[in-house]
Amino acid sequence: MNRIDTTSNFTLRELSDIYQLIFALPKLKSVACSTGIFNDSNSKLPLSIATNEQFSGIKRLYIGQSSSLKEIFSIISDTPKLCHLKLSHASDDDEAYTESIDMKGGFQWFIKNILWKLKVLYINFEYEDIKCFDANRWEELFRQYLPQLKNIYLTYYERINYEHKILKNAGQLNQFFSSFWIERQTMVKIETHDKYIKYVIRPHRYIS
Repeated sequence: MNRIDTTSNFTLRELSDIYQLIFALPKLKSVACSTGIFNDSNSKLPLSIATNEQFSGIKRLYIGQSSSLKEIFSIISDTPKLCHLKLSHASDDDEAYTESIDMKGGFQWFIKNILWKLKVLYINFEYEDIKCFDANRWEELFRQYLPQLKNIYLTYYERINYEHKILKNAGQLNQFFSSFWIERQTMVKIETHDKYIKYVIRPHRYIS
């Protein structure tokens, strides 16, 4: 078995047990985990309990449930061959789950020490904080800490009835048209939905 996709409504304890069994499969190469619950700080999955074994074979990982950087660290520490990572609903710490990610604090350390080997990175931001969508800051992180990264996907969601900070601040999006992003053939995509606006930074050609 090379690939497993999970989307379920199990309890967190049941999912933790299931993930521990899944990750222990010796030939597993790809894992996509999602609980479908994201908005409750008490609903975060204790991923760290699933790190009793060395999951050396996993190369692709999608973590779709609420989780802290510490929990993600526990998983990634046991996946030395990981080169393709997709994150959703990550927080800087357990206590400040609803606060914005500190781009100069724990998240920078996380990128520098854990994500440096990645070739493809997906990150979804669902905070009302445009600092997470700072092209200049991301460029700095990529240049310094992600030498092997080939493709980056950044997605930011803003509620339709919010202040539309990004649309009102053209400079925020214009940063993604610098030579750094153009050389990487990156495009900016804006989608308007009934309840939110979706901003996507991605390569012109999708990488699976």
